[in-house]
Amino acid sequence: MPEVDKLTYREAIDELNAILSYMEQSDVDIDELVPKLERATAIIAEIDKRIKTSKARVEEIVPRLNNLAAGESPTEEDELFEFEEEPYEFNGQLIDQDIDQDEEPF
Repeated sequence: MPEVDKLTYREAIDELNAILSYMEQSDVDIDELVPKLERATAIIAEIDKRIKTSKARVEEIVPRLNNLAAGESPTEEDELFEFEEEPYEFNGQLIDQDIDQDEEPF
């Protein structure tokens, strides 16, 4: 079973749903109950952390987008156009963001 911080958001939600379905059964094995509850608690904590991080990032980006929409030019300090160097997962595929910004996109 992968560590909770290695799960994608979708995998985490699916696993939580599976744990809930298990607990809704009438013949729950008491020896499996505590480990499943501990796993669910860890998954919920990880999801909560990701949501808070995403919310903070959105709150940081939206004012910059509003400024750009109002016609202001981006400044050198503006991180909006910088790419994160860490790859991310999209639809189960690892995407590497190491893109040459001087290169034409297509």
